[in-house]
Amino acid sequence: MDYPLIIGNWKMNLSLSEATILAGQISRNAEYIKHVDIVLCPAAVYIYPIYFEMKARPNNLYLGIQSAMWEKEGAYTGEISLHMVRNVCKYMLIGHSERREYFGETDDAIARKVKFSLENNIIPVVCVGEKEKFNLEDHYQAELKKMKSGEGILNQIDKQFPKSGKVMWPRCILPMSRYGRSGPVTMQPEFMPRLFRISSEIILRKK
Repeated sequence: MDYPLIIGNWKMNLSLSEATILAGQISRNAEYIKHVDIVLCPAAVYIYPIYFEMKARPNNLYLGIQSAMWEKEGAYTGEISLHMVRNVCKYMLIGHSERREYFGETDDAIARKVKFSLENNIIPVVCVGEKEKFNLEDHYQAELKKMKSGEGILNQIDKQFPKSGKVMWPRCILPMSRYGRSGPVTMQPEFMPRLFRISSEIILRKK
């Protein structure tokens, strides 16, 4: 059974001592949080120290990596391979808005990362979202069309999930409340299940 997933992306923050102390505190308290899976995504250099700190962690607490290369090894200065963490990390963040904005990650690069993570049995958490506000309540068909084109959320999903020889069902973040140039991006709650269904259909067509 899939439980709700809470991911803590620590980004480029904390010292080693701060990160291990925080991870230890979360580990000691996670067992009291029932029917929820928790993922910690610390800076890559802290993953192994935190892994050893949480050796006796509860079974609903996992580690994730914030980003990684789509190759097993090679001349990729500064990059990290999933093979370096695949026995430690269960999840991988892919396509975060900061990776797109500051490091120029493209739909093609994200698709390659998704494919490689699935091949290595690491669950991809693909980040997609809208830059503009939209209103599904008053303009459903027009807004849906916009989401299927350009940088729309459904077009992002279509491009970033490559065809796979196996059933592919990664966890997916849809950060509809992220901040874009137009301010907070919001969606009426009643339309989220509909958008999830359409997104699921797009992903399942890739199998």
